[in-house]
Amino acid sequence: MTLHDQHIHSSFSHDSQEDLKNYLEYAYKLGCKYFITTEHYDLNVISYNQDLTADFKQVALTLTSLQKNYPLIKILLGIELGYRKDQLNKLEKILQSEHFDLINLSIHDCPTADFYYYQFFAQQGEIKLLNEYFDIMIEATTNFNNYNVLSHLDYAFKTVYLVNPTIKISLFEDKIKQIFKNLITNQKAFEVNTKVQEAIKDDNHIKYLLNLYYKLGGRKVTLSSDAHSLSRYLSSFDHYKKIIKQCGFNYLVYYVSQKEYQYFI
Repeated sequence: MTLHDQHIHSSFSHDSQEDLKNYLEYAYKLGCKYFITTEHYDLNVISYNQDLTADFKQVALTLTSLQKNYPLIKILLGIELGYRKDQLNKLEKILQSEHFDLINLSIHDCPTADFYYYQFFAQQGEIKLLNEYFDIMIEATTNFNNYNVLSHLDYAFKTVYLVNPTIKISLFEDKIKQIFKNLITNQKAFEVNTKVQEAIKDDNHIKYLLNLYYKLGGRKVTLSSDAHSLSRYLSSFDHYKKIIKQCGFNYLVYYVSQKEYQYFI
């Protein structure tokens, strides 16, 4: 079986222009058994002063229509859910609105900062805001359970690292340990996000995280590209599969109807 990509965005998301059909056609030609899209759902984003949410009813209708033309590949509906403590009711409501095969949980922002933009770290302090970022992730993985995968744990770290590479993620090891312990206790998966890793460009960084997760007892890992264009679908998968295996993992996980399956590497 050809491993499919479990974190992608199409023109249904605000930050992509790619036609969903282009991804599907490519996955089909590669021989993928499954195809999934995971469009954004982020509320009250400070940088835009608005919600950045896909129309999931329209996404679902589009996928149903496409399925008729691609009977040999199973098309799945996913979501990238942007965690916000102040928006929990709306988050639960969207999750009840459709049958999601996969829920990727992400920490993109908070009421006072958008973790994608360095300007917020410059204003509030790099270490201070990174600590706040990981504290939010601890809170989310402690108190919120309606998800399958924690996406790009190092999302905000990447923003700072690209400006100040002297900061290492090991500085936040105690907080990351607590996050990993929460994932393990609640049987959630840790995502290796190749978009973030390609930006950081340091294999020792992801090896550090994988080794720490494994040492604590973590075994559930997903590999995803976070593609926003067709050119990045399955990007660097062969490279990171090797690294994941070097760190002791024998399989990756994927989800259908939120049921976990294993892909041996």
